[in-house]
Amino acid sequence: PSRLQPLISVYDYDNTVIARDRMMIETKEGLYVYEIKADMGIFTPGKAFTYVITEQVTGGLVSGSGIVESTSITAIAGLAAAAPEAARAAKKVLEAVMALQDVLISDNAVNIGLALTNLQQSVEEIPVLLAKQMDKGNQAKLLNQVASRLKALIGDSEGIDLEELLEEALGENPTIKEIQSKTEAIQGVIKFLSQLFEAKLGGLDTPIVSTSLAPGSVKFRIAVANPSSTKVQTVPIRVYLPAEVKPGDIMDLAGMKLEYDSQKSIYYVYSNVELAPLESRLFEVEVEDIWFVDEKEIGSLKQQANIAVDRLKETDYFEAARLIGARISERLDGVLKAQANDEMLSRERHIGQYRTNMQEIDKVKEDLQRMEKLLVQAGSMPEPAMLKEVKVAGQVPNRRVTWLVIFVILIFIALLAAVFFFTWNSQVRMTEKLIVGARKEAFGKPKPFKIEEGEKKE
Repeated sequence: PSRLQPLISVYDYDNTVIARDRMMIETKEGLYVYEIKADMGIFTPGKAFTYVITEQVTGGLVSGSGIVESTSITAIAGLAAAAPEAARAAKKVLEAVMALQDVLISDNAVNIGLALTNLQQSVEEIPVLLAKQMDKGNQAKLLNQVASRLKALIGDSEGIDLEELLEEALGENPTIKEIQSKTEAIQGVIKFLSQLFEAKLGGLDTPIVSTSLAPGSVKFRIAVANPSSTKVQTVPIRVYLPAEVKPGDIMDLAGMKLEYDSQKSIYYVYSNVELAPLESRLFEVEVEDIWFVDEKEIGSLKQQANIAVDRLKETDYFEAARLIGARISERLDGVLKAQANDEMLSRERHIGQYRTNMQEIDKVKEDLQRMEKLLVQAGSMPEPAMLKEVKVAGQVPNRRVTWLVIFVILIFIALLAAVFFFTWNSQVRMTEKLIVGARKEAFGKPKPFKIEEGEKKE
């Protein structure tokens, strides 16, 4: 967040205060900096120092450590020798752009495709250099230069405006995410140009639909263009989303519609867009970044493995359980490490890394099932962690309470029997009255029978 006032304190290896509650300066929105001279009289070379940053408004707390080293001439020479690698990479990118400019006039499909491939490979190396020698300021200048040259090149030769696709220019001190976003925007444009030139050299002027991904909450950037200089054309757009995406994960449909493909079992967005001659448009379907394994789930799996190993300590299966537990811990640590280094990955690789991590999680669950089988073989049924942690304390009831419970049960049974008896008795009387009433209704009132004199009685 911006407009905060974080305070930093720095301590030497022996807990000596180097700086206490110094105000950090907000050099850019949300970026706070504190500078201190690495002087021999302040820091001890080769010894660690620690820093603690606090912020009262948010209650935030950040801590870390570092080491100040004395630098030799040999070390400086090594750094200087490594610097040309960044310069060569930057030069390679610009040369690839100029090569593309040269081959466009040849109308040779092979040369144009090769130039675009070389340019894309060169651009992909830029974020990697950030973790090595090349500073962010030089990367920003390079990316801005590549974007402006591509924009001018395609605008002059094809008449299509790429400004919306290339995003805004980077500032002097961009963040890693901003550099990654700009890099992926350029890669998306290169992919778009590949489709455009392929159609052009094939003698087609049908509309182009190109899809790429942008960082942050994942954005599916759908670029459409009408390469015809004379015809108004309708572009049918149909883009499938990754299998993990559900309707609730979609943050913005960009005016498009969502539908489910029952055959492929995935969702897709679609629309029909009318484009004027040489018109291009950009749609950004924004999806929440769901491609992360929950750290709580990782912690729960680790806990289950540790509990199973502990319960098998005094059995013949302990060594097998220990090896399985170590393998589970190694896999889960690998997932956490992969997610921690995720910031430098493109969105395609980010999704791919998530799927790889989920495969590791599935293997962990298989190992846990093996440990449960070991528990059963050892004569101990698997016990959920929740039940293991909860201890139920109880007391045996005394004699008086026991007899009280028995009398209550007997009284209840007696009352229940009385209810059944009176209900049965009332139903019998009601049935008798119904039968008498039905007989009277059917046969009427019976007449008295009189015997005359002289009749023979039988």
